[in-house]
Amino acid sequence: MKMCSKVDQTATLSPQDNYFPEVLENCKEICYNVENAKAKWRKPDEEVRIMAVTKTVPPEKVNFAVAQGFKQLGENRVQEFLSKKEAYDKSAEVQFI
Repeated sequence: MKMCSKVDQTATLSPQDNYFPEVLENCKEICYNVENAKAKWRKPDEEVRIMAVTKTVPPEKVNFAVAQGFKQLGENRVQEFLSKKEAYDKSAEVQFI
């Protein structure tokens, strides 16, 4: 899984970047669980896409998760999305859920 191979690469963060250790730990745990599930029930080369639900999460935290490889974002309120969309990393794909 491409995103999980990126999660451990935090050394590239510079001091001025936002750093959220709790998000990093969540990303690591998610990747660990997905990789274990894939090993049991999927083909090794099968792609799994994970959507990070961003409800009530500030854009800085969302962008940190995007930097870790989580490019699928889920929003469920148009008003909240509109208030945050300009701050989101442009490489992320936002879906309404």
